[in-house]
Amino acid sequence: MNKNIIKLSNAIKIKRPVLAEVLNTYSHLTISEYASLFKKSSTLMTAETVQNSSDFIEICSIYTEKYLGKSKAVKIKQRLEKYNDILTSNHHGPTFCNIQIQGEIVYALSENKGDIMPVFAFGDIPLNNSTYPRGIKLSTNEKLSLFPDSKKNSLVSFVEAFSEESVNKALVKCNKLHISEKISDKHHRKICDILNNIYLDKHILNYDTYSEQSVVINSKLWEKLFDHSVKEFLPEKACFEIEKIVSELLFFDLVNNNSLIFNLFYNHNLKESILKELDRQFGCWDNKKLTQLPNIDINDHEYPHKRNRLLAGSGTHFFWGIDAKKRRIALRLTSINGIEYLTGIDDSKNEFKIEFNQNSLCQAIKNNTLLPSLFTCFTTISFARGFQCYGGFMQTDYLSNMRDGLVKALRQCNKHNWAEIISKIKTNNYCTGLQFILSRISSNTVFPSGTVEIISNGGLSHNDIQFIKNISLDQANLLGMPVKYPAVYRRDERDDILENISIDNIINELGKDKFIVLE
Repeated sequence: MNKNIIKLSNAIKIKRPVLAEVLNTYSHLTISEYASLFKKSSTLMTAETVQNSSDFIEICSIYTEKYLGKSKAVKIKQRLEKYNDILTSNHHGPTFCNIQIQGEIVYALSENKGDIMPVFAFGDIPLNNSTYPRGIKLSTNEKLSLFPDSKKNSLVSFVEAFSEESVNKALVKCNKLHISEKISDKHHRKICDILNNIYLDKHILNYDTYSEQSVVINSKLWEKLFDHSVKEFLPEKACFEIEKIVSELLFFDLVNNNSLIFNLFYNHNLKESILKELDRQFGCWDNKKLTQLPNIDINDHEYPHKRNRLLAGSGTHFFWGIDAKKRRIALRLTSINGIEYLTGIDDSKNEFKIEFNQNSLCQAIKNNTLLPSLFTCFTTISFARGFQCYGGFMQTDYLSNMRDGLVKALRQCNKHNWAEIISKIKTNNYCTGLQFILSRISSNTVFPSGTVEIISNGGLSHNDIQFIKNISLDQANLLGMPVKYPAVYRRDERDDILENISIDNIINELGKDKFIVLE
């Protein structure tokens, strides 16, 4: 193996030790053997949990029926009652990103045929996020936008539905890209088919929000991802915006003094302990940065630079605030004259303040001025109700940090029973970040395939799936490293040599015959 590829692999493992442990333990397995472990560790019917999961399952069933119909709602209820594992790696919006769709395929291999696969995606991202929920992004980086520049920093959770007019504009852009030979004939045909027959479907256009539209679009795209030889062997797919589900649960948990959330928020000692234990932990919050943010002089000409530097890694305490432009605000929990508030400053330099009590929080959630944070989402679904969350190469570490910090805080406050239950929840569940389907641009260039590329090739066949099952987990992980490295290391931390290692470099080392290559 090329020494720089080995160095790249080791660099990622150094930054993500939980991921490293997973890879060191299971890298000898095939993708199929690895995926089969997901259900073997799923123990919903026997494991003790802090709270009963029936309310979560019922809310998911109602949500599914609203967007995907009664039969799928019945199936999702049965699936969540049978197994306590869910996929939580995606960003919300129609799934075209290669790393997300290939992660879904891995997770689907763990499901029983005839079941429905639960995919929980986060909507707390701007439309211009790297996964490009703003529209359709090909793996060659060509983009078709459905929303104007004025909306690009708005969160997916709060964006209004796209219109027929915006889809027609995307069709015009698609035609221009085709004429200029920036997209191929078959990609042009398939994108036009998707826009005309899915996005312009009257049923989808009638929804009020983009989040709702995305749920239905994802179900339809999944059906197109496989040819007829595969469909009976793989599950259907139900996509959820996780913050919407958690918000519904919070309306119960915030007024239930036996809930984990209630105790975290309103048991003073436990709250102070968790804020301290997860301070500066990857994926959580930085108390110092959150304290400094409102103290920057707004008249300082370096204000934007100083603010952005603090926001990088500041996180937020329990919730994100939402401003008038539907952008998120980092919040700090603070006491003012003996009353606790969530406070912050938005991008327009306006103050944000909400009292930290049950009524105020519930009202703010209903009014779309608060959004549950990553920690609050995982606490509500995983730590309180016992669901094992399968995610990406970042989640393995930050979810483990959250669990371990929560367990420590609970023990410090003599809640040993809860600590013992939560300590047993498996958090090192790596799924998304493996790459194994490639598309060829020219005779010498390949790139990871996303949804458009796979569908344009006629969908994956039964033989393709069998081939994928036998791909080495180690090699699929190596192929995904060029995506992982810039996500794991900040720009000022990166090594130029490692940053410039490409998919082509790794393929030339491993061999194209080890993967699916779509022509």
